[in-house]
Amino acid sequence: KEFVVSNSIPAIEVGSPQVEGETAKIHVTVKTGTSRVFQLEYSVDAKKWQIAYPADGIADSRQEIYDLELSGLTRGEHVVSIRVVDSIGTVGTGKATFQIR
Repeated sequence: KEFVVSNSIPAIEVGSPQVEGETAKIHVTVKTGTSRVFQLEYSVDAKKWQIAYPADGIADSRQEIYDLELSGLTRGEHVVSIRVVDSIGTVGTGKATFQIR
């Protein structure tokens, strides 16, 4: 059986949220060092985690692009928590905070 050592967590670059009305769009880039991206999940305001799919439809490489579109948001501050797991189980996290006016 193959044994893989990873000395780094997935790097997550979270773009500035683009807010229009009750919708926020967030561009996320994920990069891994030695394995492939396996899954990205996000949670809005500490609610249920939801799986997101990369722009190309399948998480299968060391770099993936995600475009999150969050709609039906209420006025006020919101926090989007992001967690990424790579193919060997290493977890990276990120977040974005924004206002709906």
